[in-house]
Amino acid sequence: MQVFRTLTRFYVDDLPSAMALFEAVYGRRELEYRHPIYDLQVAVVGSALVIAGAAEELDKVRGAQAAIVVDDLDAALALGGSSERGIQEADGRRQATVTYAHGAVIEWIELT
Repeated sequence: MQVFRTLTRFYVDDLPSAMALFEAVYGRRELEYRHPIYDLQVAVVGSALVIAGAAEELDKVRGAQAAIVVDDLDAALALGGSSERGIQEADGRRQATVTYAHGAVIEWIELT
């Protein structure tokens, strides 16, 4: 399994107003999309994954400490841990949030 990048997650209430800060720090926004399940907007800016929405929606995804983009989601899942929602597929990616016995919570992402 190859790791392409690790993204630090930031939670904000309004994506447009937050973008000036993140673009000043990390550069140009690479990607923006609506979350496939929750009412959230997501943007990738450099090594930042900026997730925006109402507090009750953000609470549903706050547990993950980082997002790791890999070439093989199945290999990442074979490392162990448990995923309540399993694999989710949308908009050219597969992803799963996994909780490990030691307490780490990682969102694994494979771009397809």
